[in-house]
Amino acid sequence: MKSFQIIIAVILVSMSCVVGSASAANVNGASNKGGGGFYGYELIEAAETIPEFTFMVVEAECSFGKKILGGGWTLVSGGDFEVYSLGPSADGAGYFLEIVSNSEEPQEVIVTAICANVSKKPN
Repeated sequence: MKSFQIIIAVILVSMSCVVGSASAANVNGASNKGGGGFYGYELIEAAETIPEFTFMVVEAECSFGKKILGGGWTLVSGGDFEVYSLGPSADGAGYFLEIVSNSEEPQEVIVTAICANVSKKPN
């Protein structure tokens, strides 16, 4: 669990540096030749209990209009499981985990999505 928290912390620090740099450049009137960027990032969590010997898809969905930048998951309790797939959803609006419980006890998981408004490079 600590490695997951460290990864999220590194991503957030990196994101805040990029957002801070972009804001400073815009305030100073410097041109943004790369165009585009992101702002208003948020962490969305979806917690689910997976019953015994059950396959489930758990998805943390971004707020309307925001796109997925990254994500991850944490096993809160349990231990005998298989992960089939994980990553951004096909439409870019969330982060999902496909998992099956191989245990006689429920598995508790939290899926986290890192989301932001994304502006595209002008034509």
